[in-house]
Amino acid sequence: MSIGIQYKKIVINTILQFGSRFLSVLLSLISVGLLTRYLGPVEYGWFTLVFTYISFFTTFADAGYNTTIVREYSRKANQS
Repeated sequence: MSIGIQYKKIVINTILQFGSRFLSVLLSLISVGLLTRYLGPVEYGWFTLVFTYISFFTTFADAGYNTTIVREYSRKANQS
């Protein structure tokens, strides 16, 4: 594979990445705008609070918390 073809693939992939990121941000802004208008300040605050808690605990899951808990429970089950 020549350098020119690789360069072209890199440029195309980079453009697609930027385009998909832009589309994702645009759709996020639209959905937040619609949600705030539909729910109002108080309900949108509760909505945000719920998703904040979910994302907080998802961070633990991403850090390996689930596998650690399963390992510890299996150790306790084997000891008793």
